[in-house]
Amino acid sequence: GEYLDVEGVISFQKQFETQFGMGGLTIIKDSNGNLIQLWRVWDTSKPGDTVTFSVKVKEHSHFNGSDRTIIGGRLRGLQIRRAA
Repeated sequence: GEYLDVEGVISFQKQFETQFGMGGLTIIKDSNGNLIQLWRVWDTSKPGDTVTFSVKVKEHSHFNGSDRTIIGGRLRGLQIRRAA
């Protein structure tokens, strides 16, 4: 399958409790202004940090007038650079 290379800045991060344990949401903004939404949080990161990784593309779709790419699975080569 197709893989997407992602590099961007964490713009939002939230951890919350679910019926299955702790969950989390991270939103990353890339240099083109695209928002990448991941249903996970890294304990070692915070908003303003830069992340780089590759991830498998599940589908390309259109929603509410916007193109979107659904990603999933294991992140490859995750790197987190702390904000200054």
